[in-house]
Amino acid sequence: SDESFRRGKELLLEMAKGQEPEIEKDSVVAFNILLNSILKGNSTEKMERAEDLMSAMNEIGGNARPDSNSYNMIISALSRSSAEDSQHEQKAVGHLRSMLKSYTDGYQKAKPDSFVFNCIISMLARSKQQEWADDVIYKTLMAMESQVKRGNTSVNPD
Repeated sequence: SDESFRRGKELLLEMAKGQEPEIEKDSVVAFNILLNSILKGNSTEKMERAEDLMSAMNEIGGNARPDSNSYNMIISALSRSSAEDSQHEQKAVGHLRSMLKSYTDGYQKAKPDSFVFNCIISMLARSKQQEWADDVIYKTLMAMESQVKRGNTSVNPD
């Protein structure tokens, strides 16, 4: 329910803001549990709630920032959504960009893997905006290649 989501999010935000540095190292896990619960729910507002939670995680920063599990969950959900417009496609690509930036900036927990790239490519292959999608697929493949060159072997194509 809306009230349960609101209360759960408020509790997590309070916990994350008041933690000692040594406890904070795993705070993303609690947020990921809530994110997973939101995305598996039947609410018509689940994507908005998930986006809101991802924003809160970024705002808190530190080890509460979205990690590879967070990004994989939301990108996978967006790639499977049945939105008629390209809004979910653009949000998924935006999350991939955020993930890549976070990892490139040194946040090792946001390390992309082949799963997240496959979600994006699969989603874009079904896009109704084919010219835009083709361009983004090309850029996605180039980003994968760049990751491999930087030593991230978890993005090697199967």
